[in-house]
Amino acid sequence: MNSYPGQDTLISYLKKQSNKSYRGFLILHKNVVVASVTSDLKWYDLENTWASNYIREVEKIFTDQQEVIETLKQKSVNFGGEIDYVPSFTTK
Repeated sequence: MNSYPGQDTLISYLKKQSNKSYRGFLILHKNVVVASVTSDLKWYDLENTWASNYIREVEKIFTDQQEVIETLKQKSVNFGGEIDYVPSFTTK
């Protein structure tokens, strides 16, 4: 059971993708991210919500691999706490 829309997609990405990054997830699955916008989740909350989801799933999946967790966090979030890159969510 998913606790948020797109959770299965994010977990699958983290388990199967050899070169993982938050940016890579957004690029490959932006349709899932866009589809997750609901009346409770506004566009301006999207970045923080998905960054939090990403980090939370990384910590769950790689629970015994602290070095992996820290590497993925560092690749995904810069030192100011902001996501280093968010691709355009516009569709053609």
